[in-house]
Amino acid sequence: MPAIDNLDTSYQRFETAIRETVEAVGGVLLFQMKVQDADTERWAAAVAIGEPGAVEVVIIDLPCGVNGGSVNVRPASDSKLPIASIASAYAGLAECLSKAA
Repeated sequence: MPAIDNLDTSYQRFETAIRETVEAVGGVLLFQMKVQDADTERWAAAVAIGEPGAVEVVIIDLPCGVNGGSVNVRPASDSKLPIASIASAYAGLAECLSKAA
């Protein structure tokens, strides 16, 4: 299990990268999470971009670890991460809920 300091540093790095990326693309953060498979860990976030009725969902992907990697931003339709399809469905739900409110 990673030390708390390493987890905090990784999370802070992710939070900064997500905030800067969301601001740069002019989007709205839908959700974020840590994703792990057999070989890798990564922070991932779903962001909605655009106007109501014409929203595009993008996935922001940031590898964890000391070597980490650069932030990858791609449309949910092009992402191979499992959260991509969930993100698209969630964006549609969030848009419907905002209209109902």
